[in-house]
Amino acid sequence: MPGLLCHREDEAVGERRLAALLELIHRGGLIYRDLKSTNVLVTEAGALRLVDFELTSAGSADAALHDVLGRGTTGYMSPQQAAGDAPTVADDVYSLGATLYCMVTGVVPFNNSNPLDCWMKKIRNEFPTPKELNKAVSERVDWAIRRAMSAEPGQRPNSCREFLEDLT
Repeated sequence: MPGLLCHREDEAVGERRLAALLELIHRGGLIYRDLKSTNVLVTEAGALRLVDFELTSAGSADAALHDVLGRGTTGYMSPQQAAGDAPTVADDVYSLGATLYCMVTGVVPFNNSNPLDCWMKKIRNEFPTPKELNKAVSERVDWAIRRAMSAEPGQRPNSCREFLEDLT
């Protein structure tokens, strides 16, 4: 996806658009639950499209139904989502961080791990930083992604808007 995400703050147009789109979904009272790079499309005109709303829920009331359908995509979901906790905005913030991680590094987080190893690495915050994998990633973007992917929901940005502020 050339041009969607850039590594310098002055070119972070894609990051801003994706965070703003997810923020609108949250304001509507929904949790997306399956944000990942393959669910973000870019039109020829540069507009972002979020696809695959199969796991989207209105919060804990829908959690039991979605446990039957699946919880999300292993590399992108928060440790809490993987454990089956009720979906929250913090889960989507984690997935947003993981999606941007993939887009700036070209690597899906925790890609070479089985589900249990993946979960253990997530709860211990054991992953190469974006800057380790791509030297062109700015310190600020690296920090913002790592914060969003924190194992503890209380250490993540409280909203996609706050994550956007972290980026810019």
